Amino acid sequence: MNSLKEHLDLVKNAVLKYSKIKVLFSSSPYGDECSLRDFIGENSLAQKLESSVRYLDHYYHDHNQIEEGTSRDYEIIIEDNLLLAKVKYGWDYSYGSKWWENDLEEILNNKVVSFLSKMTETSIEKFDERFYFDIQFSSDNNHSVDSISLYENEVEIKVSHSAWENLKKEILDLSDKYGANTREANCKFDFHLTNDDSYILEKWTGEFNFS
Repeated sequence: MNSLKEHLDLVKNAVLKYSKIKVLFSSSPYGDECSLRDFIGENSLAQKLESSVRYLDHYYHDHNQIEEGTSRDYEIIIEDNLLLAKVKYGWDYSYGSKWWENDLEEILNNKVVSFLSKMTETSIEKFDERFYFDIQFSSDNNHSVDSISLYENEVEIKVSHSAWENLKKEILDLSDKYGANTREANCKFDFHLTNDDSYILEKWTGEFNFS
């Protein structure tokens, strides 16, 4: 199977039969992995669908020069007689920053240390020797964790609500400026930042008309 039309026809027929097709792409140092989710059809059809969706995924992203992220969660449906792919994207910064000249993890760590150093009246050079921070929050309102912990010699230091809100705003402003997919207006971020490590996940959505 080589043509675009053949791949589209196979996917469309499967959606007509099963109402929707869900596919997850995830990146690793070893390449992209593609897997169907919640699929109840035959294994032979599943393999063909994975192959066709992989082809369409590459074709539409490459043809339209769209950022792929490090994960793509597809839901393919038919709506108003159109074959639509609704995609949830993620960019996991543990794989590195998208823009080589701007390391978002380093930028945010520097901002947090600078902010908390001023708050605690400590020099930036001495901050890591005296303090440990643990920050978790998301710009997605559905996210349940929203917290900052700051310790000096295992004694917790209170951070005021206003200071926490100001720090979150500065983190988000920098993430919007230096993030992986700054062209998207609907990007959301999940953060877990400490002195030693950073977890940053950037999320956005997209939609393709495969018809």
